[in-house]
Amino acid sequence: MAPGDSPIGSLPADQLHAALRDLVTEAQELNVGAVTELDQVPTPLEFMRYVAQNRPFVVRGGARHWPARTQWSNDHLRSIMGDQLVTVAITPNGYADALVDGRFFVEPFQKQMPFGEVVDILEQKQAQRQLTDSTARPPPKHYLAYHYYIQSQNGNIEGDYQRLKREIPADIDFATEALGYRPDAVNFWMGEASSVTSLHKDPYENIYVVLAGSKTFTLYPPTECYCLYERFYQAAEYHEEETASSPSSVPRLVLKPKDDHPDIPWVSVDPLDSSPETQVAHPRFHQLARPLTVTVNSGDMLYLPALWYHHVQQRQDIRGRVIAVNYWYDMNYSAPLFPYFKFAQNIVALVHPPK
Repeated sequence: MAPGDSPIGSLPADQLHAALRDLVTEAQELNVGAVTELDQVPTPLEFMRYVAQNRPFVVRGGARHWPARTQWSNDHLRSIMGDQLVTVAITPNGYADALVDGRFFVEPFQKQMPFGEVVDILEQKQAQRQLTDSTARPPPKHYLAYHYYIQSQNGNIEGDYQRLKREIPADIDFATEALGYRPDAVNFWMGEASSVTSLHKDPYENIYVVLAGSKTFTLYPPTECYCLYERFYQAAEYHEEETASSPSSVPRLVLKPKDDHPDIPWVSVDPLDSSPETQVAHPRFHQLARPLTVTVNSGDMLYLPALWYHHVQQRQDIRGRVIAVNYWYDMNYSAPLFPYFKFAQNIVALVHPPK
């Protein structure tokens, strides 16, 4: 330490808070408060400018010519996938990988099911929603009360969904040429409107393509980490369990803590919750953060930059499903973004310890 320098830990907390507020507000003032909309896919050079700026964009109709957008009817998908076993996330509330009771970070119950059965369930739930006469509703089967989402984020197009691989591009041309490497993972997503993705970030340059239904992304840049109250939560997961009140034909989901698992860091705030309680608990989020919101429709393509926090809601199509694929390209860890972001996180942790 040079003569006259003071260790950060010795600075008054209000000075650190002021510096972090300046970081947030200056970034807001220097950037457009909306997601850029393009009417055609960018060139590799244009794409790299967005990557360098760490700014999102959406290409309206960027995938409108993909055959999958018009060909992926339920019958077509059944004909290709057949009884292929796939991993499905099942929850009682539509939130997978999310906070519950302000205490637990809960992973969904994951079940191997024939793909055709998953489609059957989505169709039956859609048919049930379309019944207008409540007296005509059949008694709901136990699985209709749950929420099903194909959301395995492990490059599943090379695994469970390899049969669909030939029906979508292997990569995104402009991104691969610009970055100089192919995507680390390509994922297939399928669910219904009730599935919600809680606020989080990923260390990837993400190209997200919606092929059925629509998705609304609520976005926060990395510079707003000060506003998002990341904390550590006890890990837990849903289990399927039979009880005296839940006969063998109708199991129920129960939350079970993972006592031998390390705590999970997760964002504490929910953009959908504006209750007085959360405004008191998370004042920086409600007073300082400025979200960008964009709806990605069928045939649109979103570029979601690395480390941007995102919350996702869905709107199903007339068949009762939402379908998307995304391409994860590794972020460049040697570029300034990652160390700067970690530095900001460390300063936030000094003024508001995550434990």
